[in-house]
Amino acid sequence: MDASKAPPFIITHGDHDVYVPVKDARALRDHLMQGSHHELWYAELPGGQHGFDAYASWRFIAVIEGIDAFLERNV
Repeated sequence: MDASKAPPFIITHGDHDVYVPVKDARALRDHLMQGSHHELWYAELPGGQHGFDAYASWRFIAVIEGIDAFLERNV
């Protein structure tokens, strides 16, 4: 992906994800930071799995609040 053409991004990733390693999310973040001129938010959730949580938890609520704040600034 050409980072210079990327839209504003929000990346949330659990640091205990067994399906997509957190290093992949970090690599995407780094790639976008180097080439995109748009806003980028990155949140790494301690103890978070691939789907964060299957029920309302502090991680789930933090992600929803983060997405809401990101959209208010970028839409």
